[in-house]
Amino acid sequence: RRQDGRDVWRRDEKPLIRAATAGRAGEAIGRWTDVTARVELEGQLRQAQKMEAIGVLAGGVAHDFNNLLMVIGTSAELLRLEVPPGGPQAELIDEILEAGNRAVAVPRQLLLHSRAQVVMPQAVDADEAVRGLEKMLRRLIGEDVELTTELAGHGARVQIDPGQLEQCLLNLVVNGRDAMPQGGALTIATRLVEAGVDGRASPAHVMFTVNDTGCGIAPELIARIFEPFFTTKPKGEGTGLGLGIVAQIVAKHGGQVGCTSAPGRTVFEVWLPLEVADGADGAAGAGAA
Repeated sequence: RRQDGRDVWRRDEKPLIRAATAGRAGEAIGRWTDVTARVELEGQLRQAQKMEAIGVLAGGVAHDFNNLLMVIGTSAELLRLEVPPGGPQAELIDEILEAGNRAVAVPRQLLLHSRAQVVMPQAVDADEAVRGLEKMLRRLIGEDVELTTELAGHGARVQIDPGQLEQCLLNLVVNGRDAMPQGGALTIATRLVEAGVDGRASPAHVMFTVNDTGCGIAPELIARIFEPFFTTKPKGEGTGLGLGIVAQIVAKHGGQVGCTSAPGRTVFEVWLPLEVADGADGAAGAGAA
């Protein structure tokens, strides 16, 4: 560790110049070389090899997993034909079908990092996207976490693959839940940000925020939380893929993602460009939303 607090990798060598003989001490030269750059490059190579391996694995996983989901979905559809609509059993079957549809996102996470997934952006209503996930999210986070939504009601739409927007929100909510093992409060909000406001990118954006009242993230770790495979969770409790996937999805759709944190409050912000109707400029679209 250097005096400025930075950790570096160093190679120490002590080549022998002359061996010791009777009555005369041996001689050696000590020298060291800073090899930090080389070690970092080796780490990047190992990371690239991991990603390549994930890409190969993801293709097989996606194929086998989708086959299983097809059996589950078909069986549930057949059961629904035999159950009277509106009853508790029908509701359970609908939940099985909904969970099966959502489960498609599991192999998508691996395919996204392997760059093998086909992205199909479309205009998505920001508020409706949150409403569509709310019921499932309440079951996901458990009874100890209070979920609140604060939707702007502006009808703004973003151009994004709907499944990938769901992945972003799910990963952020799961991250917030894990930060509150003893329970707490989690809020999902949407807001329309006019072009140029807060010094952020133009044109206008829709901002999704996910706030939790958990333990927070240490300031020195904020810059690394979106790196693939980086996690602050104990070994065996986190893959380090969730936030990396969020960052990659947002960047792919021309947006930005950020995080601020302190003990008792962590806020993730996802900024996605506002979808502007054909023939309208950015400013007009922002004012009409």
